[in-house]
Order: sequence, then structure tokens, then C-alpha cells
Amino acid sequence: MKTLKKLVFAFALPLLAGAAMVSCSNDDNDSGNTKPTLVFESGSGLVAVDTAVNPNAQLNFRVIATQNSDTKKKLRNLTVTRVFDNTPTVVLDSNLSESTINIDVAVTANAAAGKENFIFSVTDKDGVTTTKTIIITTIGLEVRNGDINHIAGRCRGAFNLISVVDVASSGSADVKDLINTDQAGEDTFTGSFNATNGTMFRLALGTFNYNTASEASIAQAYNVAAVPGVNPGPSASVSNPAAGNVYLVNLRGTGRFAAIRVIANTPGEDDNCAANDAVAANKGELTFEYKIPTDVVLN
Repeated sequence: MKTLKKLVFAFALPLLAGAAMVSCSNDDNDSGNTKPTLVFESGSGLVAVDTAVNPNAQLNFRVIATQNSDTKKKLRNLTVTRVFDNTPTVVLDSNLSESTINIDVAVTANAAAGKENFIFSVTDKDGVTTTKTIIITTIGLEVRNGDINHIAGRCRGAFNLISVVDVASSGSADVKDLINTDQAGEDTFTGSFNATNGTMFRLALGTFNYNTASEASIAQAYNVAAVPGVNPGPSASVSNPAAGNVYLVNLRGTGRFAAIRVIANTPGEDDNCAANDAVAANKGELTFEYKIPTDVVLN
């Protein structure tokens, strides 16, 4: 066996822990044919199947190609092409004259969220080709907007962060990620909220950068040890959120994370969701935007 020199194209963040994996697609290694074989070695730090990763994650492929055992035609060429947003980029185009090769290819995942195909092709001296594709899904954050109103008013007082919808008081507790906790009565709106579905919140300190946040940076800030009076730990409730405050969110106790930035806390507002706006009691609206991973679909 001849081993070619490792090809290292970039270094970045480690693979996302616990990423979901499924089988490779386009497997041409059918038994009884005349094609060369193409397999991926699995193991710690190696990508051998379709994988979800963080932006800019390092991807390490170990490719093993072997001539067909019946035809015994040596390998002539191996190519690796990545295709993102319908744009192909050649990562490797290697001329060969070997019966077996073992090549390590290290590249960096996209910074942008989306799916990318890594296409591996090996061709023998007769021009017979075997091709396999590994799909890499880059998990990014997308910005969404939401609001909650006075729980005792005419507008909906709860919100589902994952489905991006307001939730009525009669809605299932399982989908209420934010629920206003103000009491009925005129001019009582504070915008305070809690959650009853396992969602937890933690006020972000000034060192946290919402604008450049990734899920990894949210998780890191959320899991910092609490310091009484300085850096409170996670809680299922938030009191008196102010415009500009950022809250780190553990979504429904799943270990997936989002970040909420309060836009406005407005007593007396009901977003014109019902008639008879002259009624002043039980009005108020908390508006916010939030960043949530693109692959989180729980409902």
C-alpha cells in the first residue's frame, strides 16, 4: 500500500459534538461489478458519513481506494469536489498509478449555513469510475422576531420560539417558550416572563457579543459558573426585561441554544390585535428578536 502525503487545506473549529449522522449517498461499490472500491475510514475526528457541523468546522476525510479485485486495473485518478450553492470547487485532482491508495483530506466547512456535497471519485486505467458523496450540513443561526403581550389582555401572551408563532393561553404548555407573567389590572405590565416546558434563560453579560454569536458561543456563555450578585445562573423566569437586554436560552432542556435580544418593553400597547382599543387595562407588549440554529425543528 502506498500512502500519499496528507493534504491539509484549512484548520478551524472542532466537529459539533453529538451531530446527527446518516449513511453516505451514491454508493457505487456494488458486489460483482468491475469498478474500483472507494471507502472512508471512520474513527475519532474522521468524517465517514453525512454529518452536521458548526460553521468553519474542520473536516477530516480518510479515503481508501483499491483496484477491482477481478480486473486488477490500477488506479489512474482520484478527485474530490465540493459543491455549495450549486458552485463546484475542486479540492483534489490527483494522478495515480497504484493498486491501492490511502489519502487524508482536511478541509474547512462553510461559514454559511446550508448543505454542501463532497464528491469523491476514483477512476482506474480502463476509465471505470466509482463515486461517493458525503453531505455536510453546516448549522448556522438565523434571526427571527417575536412578541408577547399581557397574559390577561386580548392579545396572545405566549410565544413558540421554534415554530415562530404566538400561542394562546389555551395552547399546550409544551410549546410555550415565553409566557408573560403579569397580573390582571391596569398599568401592571412589566414584560416579565417564564417557561413551563424546560426552556431556561440567563442574562448575558457585556462580554457576550450577540451580533457575532454562534450556537457554540451561546452555549459557552450559558454554561459559565454562576457568581452570586455578579453573574446569576440560568432561571426559568425573567423579571422586568429592558430594551437591549440579551438572554441566553437553553431550548426546552435539549442542550440546544438560542439568544434573545429585547427590542422594546411597552406598557399600554396591544399591537391592535383586537377591537375596543379604548380599554386600557391589561395591555402591554414585549418585542424581541432572537438567533436560533437553523436545524432546530422540534414542533
